[in-house]
Amino acid sequence: MCSCPSPPEPATPRLTLASGRRRLLVSALLAGGIASWGYAQEISHPASRSDTALFFDFAQLGTQHVLNGLDHLLFLMVVLAGGWRARQLIFVLTSFTFGHAITLVAAASGWLTIEPAIIEPAIAATIVLIGLVDLQHLKHQSGREDQSGRQYQSGGEDQSGHESLGRRALMIFACALVHGLGLASVLTKGLLDPSRVWLSLLGFNLGIEMGQLLAAALAGLVIFAASRVWGPNAALWLRQGVCMTGLFGGTVWFFQRLAGDLG
Repeated sequence: MCSCPSPPEPATPRLTLASGRRRLLVSALLAGGIASWGYAQEISHPASRSDTALFFDFAQLGTQHVLNGLDHLLFLMVVLAGGWRARQLIFVLTSFTFGHAITLVAAASGWLTIEPAIIEPAIAATIVLIGLVDLQHLKHQSGREDQSGRQYQSGGEDQSGHESLGRRALMIFACALVHGLGLASVLTKGLLDPSRVWLSLLGFNLGIEMGQLLAAALAGLVIFAASRVWGPNAALWLRQGVCMTGLFGGTVWFFQRLAGDLG
């Protein structure tokens, strides 16, 4: 009788601690973003809320405000499309965070007042500006890597990289100052309890950062998936497409808002 070898048992997928943590982080960001997206934020009678409840109310308000603000989201996507290494991305996002936090606190506290007729077109202009800068950077980066025969990788920098990084981070910081004024507009409706302004602003800023991290995580997953399916050049095409979308959308918003204010 012929003894046939038994078929091999299917390999059991192994979940490492690092991959488990990554999945947990992505799941938490997605859950928080979905909850905030569907949360109808109404902070009524803030003086009657406990400190903890008030803090999380404003954190949810900040996250919802980011996810519902198409101009802020598009600006963030254009910033992310610039092609950064991990450390560079952290540096740039930190610059963006500090920039909009400064003017957000100043405007919400009443220290700085600028008319929305100026702020709204200026926000649209920042999208166009960073889109142009990133398109030029991606074009230069792609040409440099084609000459060297290397595949496209995110954020490749040469000897001029530090200077380029510094210029772009400074521009993003300046644009973030404008965006902070727009983000503060939601706090000018009598929501702040005068005795706990700083607690509310801290929660609101934290919520904004959670919304931005969620958007950045989703963008990173899309670029990673596209690279795996269509090859490394797909990341470059996606980034260029985002920048072109920023140029078009920012230009349309700029003239719409300018025309609306003039009318």
